[in-house]
Amino acid sequence: MTVLADDLLLVLLDPASGKPRVEGTKLDYGLGGALLLELALAERIDVVGPKPAKAEVVVLDDTPPDDDLLADALRRIAEKRRKADSLVPALAKGVRSRLLERAEQRGEVRHERLTLRPDRWPEADGARRRALTTRLSDVLVTGVTPDPRTAALVAVLAAIDAAPAAVSAPDRATRKAVARRATEIGEGGWAAESVRRAVKAAYDAMTAATTAAVTAATIASTSSS
Repeated sequence: MTVLADDLLLVLLDPASGKPRVEGTKLDYGLGGALLLELALAERIDVVGPKPAKAEVVVLDDTPPDDDLLADALRRIAEKRRKADSLVPALAKGVRSRLLERAEQRGEVRHERLTLRPDRWPEADGARRRALTTRLSDVLVTGVTPDPRTAALVAVLAAIDAAPAAVSAPDRATRKAVARRATEIGEGGWAAESVRRAVKAAYDAMTAATTAAVTAATIASTSSS
């Protein structure tokens, strides 16, 4: 079984180098947000409050999902009522390494352990990644109407500003067009009305958390220079 977070990681890993195609914090928050979004689509959670990103996330169905990552995420959400913008960073902790191990077990990547440098995870079998990126390219470049699962993946990519990286957009004009299309889909009406509040909360929370992290990193870099 694979979930949105598995797909997100796969399309944002460079197949040759095994390194993320986006800044690490963006990737991690996207993975955390993908777990939240998956639970929203399954109608396991809802949000309460006027502003989606600041709304409190509540559990509707605490039956553990079959997927262990989703089960852990749901259990963490059920511990106490928290706002969506604090849940995304919380759910992101430790998720990337677990997803990489899953990808390795499925034979999609291989683990390269390096001395004095971060480990890398280059591609081993690229069939599923190619299928995902082809589908994304059809939607984001060609303009094909996405199915709900692809739309959900696009929504996560849009929230962390990573859609151009996922489809390897070759030039500035294409990158801008892809980003614009991704945002339109991410903020569009692709989700059922019953889960739209939670989807919007996850989207806004990822955007807010990523913006805050990037701003903090920029300030820190400027202060140290």
